[in-house]
Amino acid sequence: MQNTSVVMWQKFQQYESGSDFTAWAFRIARYEVLSLTRIRGKVRMIFDESLCEEIADDVERRSGNMDVRMQILNECLSSLNVKDSELLKRRYEEGATIKSVAEAVGRPIEGMYKAMSRIHRTLFECTRRKLSAAE
Repeated sequence: MQNTSVVMWQKFQQYESGSDFTAWAFRIARYEVLSLTRIRGKVRMIFDESLCEEIADDVERRSGNMDVRMQILNECLSSLNVKDSELLKRRYEEGATIKSVAEAVGRPIEGMYKAMSRIHRTLFECTRRKLSAAE
């Protein structure tokens, strides 16, 4: 994973803005795993190269609609009421915790957990509904 991150950083200028970032990242990860299996070829490995290829193909197939999923999630996020949207933004600010958000809005921690659970459930149901309709 670290090697893949380093390679992605080194090759980031080759990424074409607007193209599928996930596919680009998975392609780099695939080559890094294959390279590692070749380098460690003499060491007994649990996964051979063909299994690595099969896993990579499966991941790529499953993630092929990631852009659609992100678009649908953004639609669902924009459909939240203002209060829920604000809570979600506060919760996912860097360094924020449920406790810090609860204190900032003057709510009990248990109430914040329930509110966040409800918001996440709303987003999950919305994305599930829209994904089903898109298929």
